[in-house]
Amino acid sequence: MIEIFDDLIPYSYLEDIQNYFLNGNAPWTFMPSMTYGEEEGDMESFGLSISICNHGRFEQTYQATLLKGLLYTILEQTGQKEIFRSRIDMTLYNPDGYRHEVHTDLPDNMKNITTIFYVNDSDGDTLIYNDTGHLLKAVKPRQNRLLVFDGSLPHTGHSPSNHKSRVLINTNCM
Repeated sequence: MIEIFDDLIPYSYLEDIQNYFLNGNAPWTFMPSMTYGEEEGDMESFGLSISICNHGRFEQTYQATLLKGLLYTILEQTGQKEIFRSRIDMTLYNPDGYRHEVHTDLPDNMKNITTIFYVNDSDGDTLIYNDTGHLLKAVKPRQNRLLVFDGSLPHTGHSPSNHKSRVLINTNCM
């Protein structure tokens, strides 16, 4: 199951999210590796991240409060009951469009639905594979787009090579 929903939230709400996270206001944390399979010594695997919800508990931050409406909309759209984990991620310009390591967000024994909400228009497609490594879908980052898929499917993304940043909200629902 792979689904795409465009224009998920009202534009005025998207604009609030973009103004906060894309204009130097957010307290980004440097991540030497953006996915669990990447080695920290890989010079191109870095990015920035902010935790929104972890193990079913929302962080007590302005960022989590700002995104709660979006996350509840994602729950409603997917028919899921709980947000297990959510974070906002930013990868930065890389002239080669670095492809991050193929991975799943959670261990195999944790059935979940993975969602990716794209905050800005960018390049750096999200790639979703089946268990044998066959590419099932390539999804272009488009602002206000929600990508929904089975969390057991391996996936990855690219750092942008034509834009300064690629910003998305990665959420795992149970």
